Amino acid sequence: MMKEHIHSSGEVLCSDDTLLAKVSRKHMVKFLEIMETTKEFETVNDVPPLDIILYRELMEPAWGWQRLLPWKSGYVLFEAYLKYLDEYYYRNITRDFNLYAAACICLETEKKLSTAVGLTPKLAELSKSIKEKADSVTKSDSESPVAAAGFMCIAEEAMLMSELLECETKNREDEDDFITEVLEDKLFDFSNAVREIVFDILITYKGPFSEAVAASMLGLKKEATLVRELLELNRNCMDRFAKLHIYCGRLNQIRQVL
Repeated sequence: MMKEHIHSSGEVLCSDDTLLAKVSRKHMVKFLEIMETTKEFETVNDVPPLDIILYRELMEPAWGWQRLLPWKSGYVLFEAYLKYLDEYYYRNITRDFNLYAAACICLETEKKLSTAVGLTPKLAELSKSIKEKADSVTKSDSESPVAAAGFMCIAEEAMLMSELLECETKNREDEDDFITEVLEDKLFDFSNAVREIVFDILITYKGPFSEAVAASMLGLKKEATLVRELLELNRNCMDRFAKLHIYCGRLNQIRQVL
């Protein structure tokens, strides 16, 4: 039976004296050892097993708190994962994290996206709805961690989509490789799907677990930021393609939390 101990800092530390727990921890330590010996050859760090969230002393060297570990059913109970999401939220919100600022940024990015070449009527309609919602928020005094994280996530996805549309135009001019084009199209569709899901949360969410829900959207925002950084790499760089391919798989896992 798993026991929980509250550290003086407020962190929830999990301990379990069962054989399964001992095997799990041994597995985590082994993962770290392998990661240390191969990190100089790897361009993208492997995602550690989700069990790592149960061992705080291993969490930082194995993965850290900048990027969200996606949920995966197994040894870790979803209750423990919710606590991980809560901690991820508090470790990643900034001092200027507020709903008004997030809505304003979202308005600007949606305006840019809505004028992009290649936007379909369906995409334009979603963008219009998002802008109307963001505009209404800027005229109110309400605060909500879920809404703030949601607008930040939508804004980052909109920026990524705008850049992917620019890549598509460049592909036609440079005759870029077909595989990379397909991957970029896949990322574009994924980003739009995230915007649809997050917007639905913005207009329907009533609670509970607001910090956990906000954390999942902050995690998606950070992944979109990483993909945008990858797009800046050399257009013919296979390393860029390999990383984009890896991130595609991770994004699908994180989206399952929403």
